[in-house]
Amino acid sequence: MIELYTRFLRPYWKKVVLVIVLSMLASLCSLMLPMLSKRIIDEGVLSGENVSFSGTVALMAVIAVLSMLFPALNGKFIAEVAMSFSRNLRTAFFSHVLRLSQRDLDQFGTASLISRQGNDIMQMQTGIVQLMTFMLTAPLMCIGGFAIALLTSPRLAWIVLVAVALCLAFVALVVGKVRKVFLSYQEKLDGVNRLARESLNGMRVIRAFNKEETEEARFSGVAEEVKSKALNLNRYLLSFPPMMSFFINLANILVLWFGAHYMTDHLATYGDIQAFIQYLSLIVSGMMMLSVGLIVLPRVQAAGSRIAEVLHVTPSVRDAEQPRELADHIDTLEFKGVSFRYAEGGADALSNISFTVSAGQTLAIIGGTGAGKSTLLNLIPRYYDPSEGAVLVNGCDIRDLRQAELRKHIGVVPQKAFLFGGSILDNLRRGKPDATEEEANHALDVAQARDFVEEKEYGLYTALTPGGTNVSGGQRQRLSIARAVIRKPDIYLFDDSFSALDFKTDAALRRALAGETRDAIVIIVAQRISTIKAADKILVLDNGKLVGQGAHSELLASNEVYREIARSQLSREEMEA
Repeated sequence: MIELYTRFLRPYWKKVVLVIVLSMLASLCSLMLPMLSKRIIDEGVLSGENVSFSGTVALMAVIAVLSMLFPALNGKFIAEVAMSFSRNLRTAFFSHVLRLSQRDLDQFGTASLISRQGNDIMQMQTGIVQLMTFMLTAPLMCIGGFAIALLTSPRLAWIVLVAVALCLAFVALVVGKVRKVFLSYQEKLDGVNRLARESLNGMRVIRAFNKEETEEARFSGVAEEVKSKALNLNRYLLSFPPMMSFFINLANILVLWFGAHYMTDHLATYGDIQAFIQYLSLIVSGMMMLSVGLIVLPRVQAAGSRIAEVLHVTPSVRDAEQPRELADHIDTLEFKGVSFRYAEGGADALSNISFTVSAGQTLAIIGGTGAGKSTLLNLIPRYYDPSEGAVLVNGCDIRDLRQAELRKHIGVVPQKAFLFGGSILDNLRRGKPDATEEEANHALDVAQARDFVEEKEYGLYTALTPGGTNVSGGQRQRLSIARAVIRKPDIYLFDDSFSALDFKTDAALRRALAGETRDAIVIIVAQRISTIKAADKILVLDNGKLVGQGAHSELLASNEVYREIARSQLSREEMEA
């Protein structure tokens, strides 16, 4: 936590120093008022002499105005520092997450990362405000108040020590409890976010199976756990005001009791007692502020540790220290003895995969569910790195290349078509930022998407909702394909990207792609034999193993796994053709 504050507050050290100075001045003003009040009482009111205190009163008025002005200015600078800190930390957190590999992201989960990005950073921002407001002023009030109170009436100093000791004991007891409860509360809050995200994403399935009541019960149970933790947390926090009031009242009673005896014995004046009571109030108020800061501290510490946990993760997929340069065009892609497992010690998702594909060729990958098709595809743009073996482009291990340079040559159409909020043209330009409308229309032509785009009122400038939920699944797929086509990459990766298309559109799209990808490497993951039968080479995967490779006719004749898939989709005449 300290490392985060040091790193992200360093650019604002001048404002932090200014806050410290203003806090000292505000505390000094508060400490001066009781002394001036004592002077008026002892030298004027009680002496019975006609003494003018207009100067003292004017000074008190000035100090009162400054007591209002300094905290107001202080609040302004504290807010600027806190908001700038959270903005920079949030930006750094988001940038770091973007650089993490999929394996790294899987450690935390989407819901937890969203909670850390939002709630935890907000906790740290609130912590800055409260810590800079209270933790700077409180020690000055306590130390300064105790020093002046000791000079004012040394015989009553023991009362201050008793009050402070009781406050510190109570604060220490509660702070230890709050940290444990807050950590547990944050974990439960992550669970709420995770369940809410899962339910919203799966809303259609929930409704299809009439599981609304079941999901309500699940969410209610998790929400009840959060409520329970929040109540425990608030019980501790709400115990502070009454306990601190009790300590103040107890100390005042002791001061009045013993002060009355000292006044009777002429060991103290009424002004001394009055000033001492005011300083005692300042000291205990300082303790209250200190306790608020100490209560906030465990929450901030817990939030900071969760943020630091992510920031300290070194990306498992990263650029080489001395990356090699990639040629202008990728001519070959080779898998050489590639194995991959998702977790250390887990079973291989891919085992000893080897093949080569060259520019101008189409490679198709087919296999049953869980065979490792998408996993294989994910290794090419380095979403993951192989556990063993190497992926080579133009004979160079892709781990020796810059990720950005490698991905610039790849066009990916993911299995789940995803579109961003914005216009259709904005989405296409994510493939090529400087693409013209002519290039966009050409890509739509290839993807068989031009017709439905032109039917919309605003054409290319039609607004899409985040995720592209205002277009159909087939339209999302075609727009995703157009986004890859507009890039004119050297390697096309189609991860089951034709599943939502009817056979007519599928055939038309593949014919258009054939002309567009003449000089590129095309890799297609598909479930339909009709989509891949014309491929130059077909890989057959089964439980992560490569059990066959060759052309459609060769595999029909020699590979039983491929024949089983073909039998389930093709007629006898098509099998024998």
